[in-house]
Amino acid sequence: MGLGILQDGINEVIATTVNPETGAPNAAPMGIIHRNGRTMMRLFHGTQTEANIRASGWVVANLTYHPMVYVQSS
Repeated sequence: MGLGILQDGINEVIATTVNPETGAPNAAPMGIIHRNGRTMMRLFHGTQTEANIRASGWVVANLTYHPMVYVQSS
């Protein structure tokens, strides 16, 4: 069963996080992997995105179907 908006395979998104100590925002390209009914993100050790997610427990994946909105937003 899919999540509706995600396709099987790797879905490229812009992930946004916040440092809970300083309130500093962070945005980074991220792949959401959807395979065999499982959805996951692979975090890279040592990145600000990983540190923020581990500290706060939150990540927001920004999705769009319109490719030019994605390019202009990035």
